[in-house]
Amino acid sequence: MVTEEPSQANGSTADGGTPGIFPVSWPTGMSDLEPAWRSAHKYQWDPALLTWSAFRPASYSWEQREALGYWWTLMSTYVSAAPPVYAAGLMRAYESREPDVLRRCVYSLVRDGVIHDLACRGVVSGLLETYEPAARIAKTSLGQRLSDNVGSISAIAGEAWARSRESLMDVPLPVLMASFIVGKTAAATVSHQLGAGSVDPLFQEVFRKIGRDNERHVQIVLAVLNRDFPYLPDAHRELVTRQLRVSSLYVSALLLEPQQPMWNVPDEFIVNQKAAEDACRTAGFNIPDV
Repeated sequence: MVTEEPSQANGSTADGGTPGIFPVSWPTGMSDLEPAWRSAHKYQWDPALLTWSAFRPASYSWEQREALGYWWTLMSTYVSAAPPVYAAGLMRAYESREPDVLRRCVYSLVRDGVIHDLACRGVVSGLLETYEPAARIAKTSLGQRLSDNVGSISAIAGEAWARSRESLMDVPLPVLMASFIVGKTAAATVSHQLGAGSVDPLFQEVFRKIGRDNERHVQIVLAVLNRDFPYLPDAHRELVTRQLRVSSLYVSALLLEPQQPMWNVPDEFIVNQKAAEDACRTAGFNIPDV
């Protein structure tokens, strides 16, 4: 009978040497995450198989298309930040000799993030007829203003990434996992609201799948935080707290309004975003009015 052994979650190997992924092992532990892994495998989906045939961008006015395309571009700005961070977490999980099931679950976070970004890519390219929304020449006055918004968001998000990327491999797994817990929790709820409030069947389908994935992601992240947070040194606890705040600020650009100090956006940004939300609602895309 195989017994469960404690993980070497402090980043060292079992013999106290330099962290590495060899020799090969499949550490046991955290068996309560097996259902999450089975769910990730069972409900894996391919964006190419969505009901794209039912998607009719031409049924919207160009102002509506540019407003919808802007919102989905904002969503992708959040979604596309997850895979690189969780990829660092996956490396960390292997080096730290985390339980095999946790490593598989972290892998599923990376994979799902890429899938979600591909779904955004398909919607944006269908609406705006481009794979480069930030470089596109707008067709309407609102579209031009929203292009300016995309430029602001991209610049600020890029600066935040540049500041954080060097530390990705220097922080423990729970700090990395905390990076998206606020956004994942909010997105799990809002995805279901957006799906239920959308007229377009493609949007309904995408949000139903993303919402289900995000619920599972929250379960995985909370399992790590619940296991490790009580034993973290004060310095790492402070990092987790900081990551929770940064996460809430980051997702505010999508779900609420960009919040200071992270999103130092121009004064007209909020006016433009509210105009975009109004245009989305007229197109049957019911963004919650919070």
